[in-house]
Amino acid sequence: MEDGMTKSCVSIEDDVPFHTVRADRCRDNPIDATLTMTMCNKNQNGNIITPYQPPSTSTYFRFNASNFNAPNIYDDIFQSNCKTITRQVQIDTCRRKWPMSVQLNANMTKSVEGNSYCYCYLYRKSVINVFPAPPVPSPLPLETSEAPSAAPITTAVDEKTESPSMAPKSAPPTVMTSQRPTVVGSQVPSVVGSQVPT
Repeated sequence: MEDGMTKSCVSIEDDVPFHTVRADRCRDNPIDATLTMTMCNKNQNGNIITPYQPPSTSTYFRFNASNFNAPNIYDDIFQSNCKTITRQVQIDTCRRKWPMSVQLNANMTKSVEGNSYCYCYLYRKSVINVFPAPPVPSPLPLETSEAPSAAPITTAVDEKTESPSMAPKSAPPTVMTSQRPTVVGSQVPSVVGSQVPT
């Protein structure tokens, strides 16, 4: 039963899945299935089918390579009668294929004179589509804090030059104030007692 509805767990064709599950979720999603298996005598001539008795194990109801215990499996099957078993099984959805089969290996000596042989075999399987989980995204790289970079150094460029000068700037020239020298105690000499000769 799935979503409130009963569905067959037998695949219609060999490779057609009856169920789909994601690989990382299959362990948590087993299927509780009810298996019903039947073998019938559909002869219309009154023949009785008698399975071969033990130690023969060639008549069986089998699921996943194991035979179900069916106490009446070796009893006669009369015309238009069937043998049916019902079993509860759990299907692990992580496994893709689950085989099942019914085999009847018998004779009809109780209704037919001489040698007789009756054989029937049916094989089916449950196929599960297990698809991979989506990839896990890689973690984002950790953000690293970087020290702020120093402001770029700019150099004034003289309009008369094409490239900035790396030489240190010279200090402006010192202007010395010049004054006329002062002569102290100096007088213009005068001629004393000189006369113009006559």
